[in-house]
Amino acid sequence: MTSLAIIAGDSLALDQLLDALSDSAVVDTVKLFSASADDYEPAMYAGRPLDVRSLDALDPAAFSFLLLMPGTHQPDMIERAEASACCVLDASDVLAQRDDVPLFAGGALDRDARVLAIADAVTAHVAAVLAVVPGIRRVDLAVAQPVSSAGQTAVNALAAESARLLNGQGLEESALGAQIAFNVLPLSADVSAEIEHNLGRLLSSTEQSVEVSCQSMLAPVFYGHCVMLRVACDAPVVLSELRATLLADERFRLFPGDDGELASPAGLAESEGIDISNLTLDRQSDTVFRCAIVADNLRKGVVLNTIAALKILIKSDT
Repeated sequence: MTSLAIIAGDSLALDQLLDALSDSAVVDTVKLFSASADDYEPAMYAGRPLDVRSLDALDPAAFSFLLLMPGTHQPDMIERAEASACCVLDASDVLAQRDDVPLFAGGALDRDARVLAIADAVTAHVAAVLAVVPGIRRVDLAVAQPVSSAGQTAVNALAAESARLLNGQGLEESALGAQIAFNVLPLSADVSAEIEHNLGRLLSSTEQSVEVSCQSMLAPVFYGHCVMLRVACDAPVVLSELRATLLADERFRLFPGDDGELASPAGLAESEGIDISNLTLDRQSDTVFRCAIVADNLRKGVVLNTIAALKILIKSDT
C-alpha cells in the first residue's frame, strides 16, 4: 500500500492536486495535515470528504511519501521525514535551496531519490521552454503573477474589491495591504530570488553557469501567469529553427496564430500546455531573443509535476 501525507498550504493548489491524485490513482491512501487545521473545511478526494488533521498528529514514518505544499514552511518535519524511510517531496522551497537535493520540474528523475524539491510553476514553465535552446548565457524575466499564486485570500480580495469599485463603492482595508483590483503590486524580492535560484539551478551545467535576473509583480488576474523573457545565447539565434523546434513539441502552442490571436491567461481554458507568444530576435543583437510565456500557475506546475514525480518514484519501488 502506497500512502501519501500532505501538509496543506494553499487551498487552491490543494484542490487541484487532490483532483489529479484521484484521477491518476497513483497512491492508495491520502491524508491531509496542517499547522492550522481548524482553518480548513474538509477537502474532497475521490468523491469523499477528507478531514484536515493537526500537524502534531503527523508521523512521517507511517507514510510512504510526504508532500509539503507551497505556502508551508516545516523544516523540522522535513528533517524528521529524512530520518525515516519516508520519501520527501517539497514544494515549499525549503529543499530547493539545498544543492544536494534534486530539483524536479518534469522530465528525468533519479528513481533512487528519497528527498526531492518540486520547482515553482514559473521556473518549471520557463525551464521547459528553454531546455530546447543551446548555449544560454543569461536570462532576464519579468513575471506577472495572478492572485491565485497568493492563495484564496488574494482571490477573494480581487473579487470583492472589483465588485465594490464597479458598483461605485469605496474600498475597505485590503487583505493584501494595498488595493489589487485595477492595480499592480510589486512582489517581495524573496519571490524573485526564489525563481532566480531555481531557474539558475535547472539551466546551469558543470560546463556553463547561466545568470538569471527576475522581477515579479502581482497582477489583477485570477489565474494564469505571464512571463516576459529576454534570453542571451553564445551564438546567433536562428529564429526559424527555434520556432520549428517549439512547434514540434506538443507541450507548446505558438502565438500569434493565423487568426492573430495572442496568448493570454484568459485563453488558457484549463490548458495543460505552455503558450509562447511574440517570439522575436532582439533589435540590438542576433544572439538574443525575446518571447512571452503564459501558463496555468496551479495545475500546470506543482500539481502535475508532483504526480509525475510520484509515478516515477513509485514505479522504482515496485
